[in-house]
Order: sequence, then C-alpha cells, then structure tokens
Amino acid sequence: MNEKNGNFATIYRTVIVGGGAAGLFFAAKYGDNRTLILERGDRAGRKLSATGGGWGNVTNENAADFQNTRGYFTFEKAEEEKIRGAVSKHPPEELRRFLSSAGVLTFADGRGRVYPFSRQASAVTDALRREAARRGVKILTGEFVQSVREARGAIEVRTQSGGNYLCENALICTGGKAAKNFGSDGNGYALAQSLGHTLTPVFPALVQLRCAEKDMRALKGVRVFDGEMLLFAGEKELSRERGDILFTDFGVSGDCAFKISSYLPCPCPESGCTLHVDFLPDVSAAELQTALEKKLNRYAEIPAGELLGGILNNRAGMVIAARAQEKFAVKNGGKEKRGENFAENFAKALAAEAKNFTATVTGTLGFDYAQVTKGGVKLSEVSRDMMSLKQKNVYFAGEILDADGACGGFNLQWAYSSACAAGDAITSEQ
Repeated sequence: MNEKNGNFATIYRTVIVGGGAAGLFFAAKYGDNRTLILERGDRAGRKLSATGGGWGNVTNENAADFQNTRGYFTFEKAEEEKIRGAVSKHPPEELRRFLSSAGVLTFADGRGRVYPFSRQASAVTDALRREAARRGVKILTGEFVQSVREARGAIEVRTQSGGNYLCENALICTGGKAAKNFGSDGNGYALAQSLGHTLTPVFPALVQLRCAEKDMRALKGVRVFDGEMLLFAGEKELSRERGDILFTDFGVSGDCAFKISSYLPCPCPESGCTLHVDFLPDVSAAELQTALEKKLNRYAEIPAGELLGGILNNRAGMVIAARAQEKFAVKNGGKEKRGENFAENFAKALAAEAKNFTATVTGTLGFDYAQVTKGGVKLSEVSRDMMSLKQKNVYFAGEILDADGACGGFNLQWAYSSACAAGDAITSEQ
C-alpha cells in the first residue's frame, strides 16, 4: 500500500477528518480496522483533555430534557428536530454507559454536570484512544486535510503532506475556531464550502465579556456565586441566566457570562449591549431596602460603602454604593449629605443598584478564549443522520455544525450524539 503516491491499495470504510471529541467518539464506538483518523495536531483529543477545566465535564444529565431544549442548545429553529432526534436516540445516560464500558466511571454534580470520578479529562481521552486502538482504528497525526471530494466512485481525502486516502465514507469533525491553541482554526469550514455547503456566520461563544465601565475594575476577582444576569439590546431582552458571575479587569466571566455570550450579536453594535446584574436574586428589592434602612437607622454614621457589608462582598458593596451616591445625588463635596428621610431614600437607591447593576458590553475576548464556536455548517444542509445533502457519503459531527450548547457538558453531548447519528447510518450500510 502506498497511499501517498496514489496507489489506493486500501479503501477505508470511514476516514475521519479531525481527531477531536466527535472523531474519537465515533472511532471508539463504530470504528474498525477500516477506519482512519487524520489529525493535524501531534495527538488526538488535545482539546478534549482540557474540557471542564481539566476535570472532564463530559455531558449533562439535562441535555435530553426537551422541554428546555432551546435553553440548552442554540441552532436554526426550523432544524430543532435534528437536534432532538440525535440527542434523544443517544442521550447522556448512554454516553455514561459507553464510557463505563471503556473503564471510565462518572458522577453527576448537583447541577447535572457529569465528570469522571478521577476528575481528569485526560482519562476520558486516553480511554477513547485505547478503545479505538482495540477496535483496529488507525490514527495518523500531523496530517492537514486539504480536500475532500468524490473520486473513483468513492470519497477521496487529500492531505498537505501528499497523502491520498480513498474511502466509502468521510466524517468531517474538525471543530470550529474556538481555542486556537488546540489547533482549531476553522479549516473544516473551507472543506464544507468546497462541497457546496453554506455557513451561518461564526463567532465565539461560551467566552468572557468585555465591558466599558471603568469602575468595574475595582471588582476584579469578586465572585457572585448565585447571581442573575440579563442581556439587553436596547429594550429587547436577549438572554437571562442564573449562576456564577466572576468580575475581571476587562469585564465579566463565569457561567452566566459564558451562557449569555451565545446570544450576543456579532459584531457587537456600536452602542453596545447592556448587562443587568442582580447580586441577590432571592432577595426582593423591598426586603433589601428594609434591611439597609434598619442598618442606617441603627448605625447613623456608617460609611455608605460599608452598608452592604455582610450581605455582599465588601468591594462589590463599595462600587454599588458609589454608583448609588452618584445617581441619587447624595454626595456633596466628597461628604455624605444626610438629611431628612436619608435612610429611606438611600436604602432604596442602594437596593435598586444591587438588584440592577448595569454594564455596557463592547465585545468578547474572542476565539482564543472561547470554549465553542457559534455558527457553522447549516443544519438544513445535512440529513437527520448528519450526512451532507450536497455530497453523498460525507458526514459532519460536532462543533463544525451550526449547533452549540450551553456551558456544563452540553457541547460534548452534542459531539457524541451527532457522531453516533453518523455512525448508525454508516454501519447500517454494511
């Protein structure tokens, strides 16, 4: 066999373009000695080994809760049935059983996020590579795929190094453009376009948000463990999320920011979008006002910046108080102006600010820091089994498709479910 010189002594059943999560899931579950993975990096599964902060958040128990599908995945609304079909047929519990069969036992935390007991994402990658090898799958690294096309009544895959690989089926799962340090530069989109596919615009998602307000720099490192964040474009609410919020020197991070980033218009409007943060979603404005008013009446000389102490992080309390003072003109020459009804009025102002802390979003940290890509190959151009409607026997799986999930294991579930949809179709042809 001399494939690189064009002597196709081997016709593979499946050539997998991209050795990421979707490619490894396919190889470990459906692969055989006629399956080949072509990976451009020095090893398969590099990005998978970093998922979940290195802990390996492989799926989420709620991924198949289709009453809330729109809350967990974003995609072309008309193509929702393709998402439902793939995830319902190959749900989180199946993925966990599959990993267990490969020697990886998992557990779910209180938010449905599923991890290996070892809390090592690399253990998942190792298990998938080991199982793929057991099944006879061949993995070639350092192979950059330049073209996928129909040839000789089959599919021909050509690489930059001169490799020519003939196969019955090709599975393109090169990922998107997120996390470039793992080799994700969007090259798979060019392959899709060469086959006649159109793309929805791609931009970073599950990524930190940049904000314009300078006073937020004082909040760097402050974490709100259960806050609520809303995103508005003008008067239109785009997203509402609840969870962890982490303030940084550039804006906001944490689960809420990651989830909301998927709904941020791209490019960001010149006027920006507005974030509204509720530091205490389980406490009403009236309850908070009453507590603050009592505190003011009890401690008449307490500095405004200390009023939220014991309720919120001290630095958060100081920034919120400064905004409240400025907005309601209770500051006078650097001294607090405390007249009649001050306790009631300032407590109301302070509560309002804590319940509706605003920031102008100017953009994100971009693809280098994003966990996933929003946009990609249109779902309307693939079948329910993820086969291209432009080129028979070419399939897509994972992030390259225009479907992305929320933070918390949903994107790896999509990688698995979409790879299985393709795997079912390919193996049924045998």
